[in-house]
Amino acid sequence: MYIPKPFKVVDAQITYAFIQSNPFATLTSTIENKIVATHLPIDCLQDGKYYGHFALSNPQVNMSPDEEICIIFSGPHAYISPNMYVSDFNVPTWNYSAVHCYGNCFKKLWFVMKVKQAGSFLMRKTIKICLSLFGFLNLKSKA
Repeated sequence: MYIPKPFKVVDAQITYAFIQSNPFATLTSTIENKIVATHLPIDCLQDGKYYGHFALSNPQVNMSPDEEICIIFSGPHAYISPNMYVSDFNVPTWNYSAVHCYGNCFKKLWFVMKVKQAGSFLMRKTIKICLSLFGFLNLKSKA
């Protein structure tokens, strides 16, 4: 990702906080020389590792642990009109915040209990974010 020097953030705590606030990510890899992307909630823990899961039918489940991946966390973004500047000559732009994380995908099979715990953790976190953004969560009960 191209980042002009004035906008580059190198503070790991700021990056960690950004990921915690924006856990719905895009994980990219290649399969047979074609770029593949999956949107999924991913959690970054203090140990520096990222946790998430794929459906077993997702082709990315079979990627090699040696293959480089990129996880993209996107945050707020907005159009900036030239009319918003004080000076006379300006061009329109799009301001955005994003974090790109590069590394390798380590696959680990978890016992069913661990999967349930991880899924429950991600679900609680996602619900908390929805509530903070929208003030409500529209869930149908299973009566």
